Amino acid sequence: MAVSAVLSNHFKYQRDKGLINLLTDSIKVLLMRTLFTFNKDSHAALINVKTTSGVISSLTFANTGNTLTRGAGNFITNGFVVGMRITTNSANPNNQGPFLISVLAQSVLTVTDMAGADPTLTTGTASNVTVTGNDELPTSGGYTADDMVLTGQTLTEDNSADVSVMLCDDVSWTGTPGGFGPAAGAILYDDESTSGYTIIGYLNFGTDQTVAEGASLILEGLGIQSA
Repeated sequence: MAVSAVLSNHFKYQRDKGLINLLTDSIKVLLMRTLFTFNKDSHAALINVKTTSGVISSLTFANTGNTLTRGAGNFITNGFVVGMRITTNSANPNNQGPFLISVLAQSVLTVTDMAGADPTLTTGTASNVTVTGNDELPTSGGYTADDMVLTGQTLTEDNSADVSVMLCDDVSWTGTPGGFGPAAGAILYDDESTSGYTIIGYLNFGTDQTVAEGASLILEGLGIQSA
């Protein structure tokens, strides 16, 4: 597994404001769904990978244009981002998803199906609908959503690379009956309200990882380098 890593720009900003302490803050690791693509600009906080619109009093689905339009409220401030996997609790199965957001505006989501093709929406307006965005793997077969916390953090100075390095204990999940995955990578985020639950960065596994019963997914030598 050839892992690559990228830090979020918001992490650098929050770190420089003194709102993140990699040694003492609780830092969590989330496994992300297949085909997840990280954006260092838009994936700033936990709300950008897991969010909800709340109850929307009027939501219009349009098959022409593949849009979901709300009568009030703001998808952007809710935390939705382009590429996010979403579902709805619409009574119409065609409008439930899952979908991917292809274009984002304050009151309008343009969507595709999970393969990136046009979905088949049923045109009409529904009342009291909630849109939920979630790119984390669901709890199943040895993986528990939003549960893994880093331990054993240490911080060193690397003058040859001109970076500071936070290292921690290995992180692992072991498959139980049914297993879990596929996972495209892992998000690390600062689980402190003072930091706004900032996403620190993303580990891209390169290839999807599926873990069968009795097998383990282990992230060895896990750490964060920041200039």
